Amino acid sequence: NPNVHQKEELYALIKDVFEESNRRLCDNDEEINSFFSGSTCVSVIYTPTKLICPNIGDSRAVIGKYNAQTCKWSSFELTRDHKPTEQDEAERILNSGGRIQPFTDEDTGEPVGPQRVWIMEDDVPGLAMTRSFGDIVAASVGVNSVPEITEYILSEDDKFMLVASDGV
Repeated sequence: NPNVHQKEELYALIKDVFEESNRRLCDNDEEINSFFSGSTCVSVIYTPTKLICPNIGDSRAVIGKYNAQTCKWSSFELTRDHKPTEQDEAERILNSGGRIQPFTDEDTGEPVGPQRVWIMEDDVPGLAMTRSFGDIVAASVGVNSVPEITEYILSEDDKFMLVASDGV
């Protein structure tokens, strides 16, 4: 089936581009120190019939939909956040020798904020997501730059798309 073959080729190309981007970022430590820093990435490839959404981290793409029959707006998430609270993401981190827990307040000993990724023997890096570009220390415990790629078939109810990131 040529369509399946084309899809496989496109997905392989997307993954190669993400891998190469991460490699170049991590190898460029003279200009950018990615030892404890990195970035999420959300992208959308538009075709006339569907959207293809490669994503790493906790940036997000969303479709705004309007149903003319009910006169109601709704939204549909095109991507999923890669957080330590997601079972498959947590398993990869734990199987890579990392640990997952929230930041601990030094004064009270109480947990503060979201679940985070840490190396086993030290309180670093404390990353609140499980996929990113860079973040070399976090990569040592399973954080990676492998994109999750989703597809969405467009319909006439789809009116706009929001692609949002608090990263670069």
